[in-house]
Amino acid sequence: MKKLILLALILSMLVISMASCKTTETDLPEETKDPLAGAVRTEGPKTEAKETAKPVDTSLPDAKDFAFFKVFEAPTGDYRQIVKDYMIKMSEYKWIAGEDFTITWKKQGDFTVNLQFKKGQTYYGLPYSEARSSLEQFSMFCADGGTFTHHTYYYEELVGNHCSSSMGLAYQQLIDFPYSPSLKPIGERIGVTKLIDGLKKPEGDSWISEDVISLNGKQAIFEAYAKMDTGDILGKFIKGTGHTRMVDKVVLTKTVAGKINYASSYVTCIEQTNQFDQSLKDKKTTWWIGHNYTFNELINDNFIPITLEIFHSNEPLADAYIGLDQANNPETIKKTLNGTVSSNFPLSYVRGTVEDENGNIVGEFYEYKFDKQYKINLRNRYSQLNISKLEAGTYTYTLRAGIGRGGCTVESFKFTVE
Repeated sequence: MKKLILLALILSMLVISMASCKTTETDLPEETKDPLAGAVRTEGPKTEAKETAKPVDTSLPDAKDFAFFKVFEAPTGDYRQIVKDYMIKMSEYKWIAGEDFTITWKKQGDFTVNLQFKKGQTYYGLPYSEARSSLEQFSMFCADGGTFTHHTYYYEELVGNHCSSSMGLAYQQLIDFPYSPSLKPIGERIGVTKLIDGLKKPEGDSWISEDVISLNGKQAIFEAYAKMDTGDILGKFIKGTGHTRMVDKVVLTKTVAGKINYASSYVTCIEQTNQFDQSLKDKKTTWWIGHNYTFNELINDNFIPITLEIFHSNEPLADAYIGLDQANNPETIKKTLNGTVSSNFPLSYVRGTVEDENGNIVGEFYEYKFDKQYKINLRNRYSQLNISKLEAGTYTYTLRAGIGRGGCTVESFKFTVE
């Protein structure tokens, strides 16, 4: 009997001990006016910059099979730094509005877009739009520091990008990363993006951020925030619209006892937004650079931490190419348009123009805003060049194509209409 009483006492003590160690929402540090008081500040995980070995990419097709073939070599250096640098370059691109215009929906969506630009004013960063445009693509319409006008200013059509597409283009500097409205690790993203190690993913593809937070618990999400590093993704996935931010750095604050203070630890982000950054008095931009969000703010706003697999596998990067399999010339262009433009990376755009002797565009096709496009057949675009309607004279035909890593002139020549 004494043994049974002793065993019961031991078990009751264990239950009390386990209950006192369990972290609950009320146990989390609360926000204060001076959350860093008495804290030790440290930056989050850091990866050393490594020179990645230049791969011998045997998957590239034989250049002899193409009339035009250009290789875009894989970048070298730290993978995380490469994607961050591209985001910063997009955010710092300088341009001047050539006229008053407003970016609005052509067909109203589920969030507000109402960005007003004034003629002669300087702006920074690619405009906010749904067009999924690369930095080089925007430069076709405006040299850095130059004046920008466009044939449309609708959000769905204006050359520019938004939160997730800008990040996708940054990741295309590394890998074949076709556009998707969501950066969630679902469907084709499995094996490309993943929740930060330690987090469990809900079943199926229709989950939202709240499902991840509920499945894993707030404490696990906080611990995952602490593991993030440059180039990782903060994704807000809700019913309807959402938002994504690229991680610049994680700053952890610790108590004197060495424990992480989740209320005052924060993430510094890079993000393309639908609002001008009001914190800047001398710079007009929709790119929010260096904004800090505490762990508590992030979880209360339903942001979950995601990373790219390649940041952890360090697999060698592949070279990319743009090719045209059949050339055009001054005689064939009068009758048809030959060839297919192709790449092993997602195409950002394919653009053909006909200019008169004064440099005016008199015929054009411009294909862009692709989801997952690797080939464009040119024959079906011929009618848009208006060559059959041209008056007698000398004209210039130019074909350009681009991927996230850059673009190039595929062919360009003069031809005469008699």
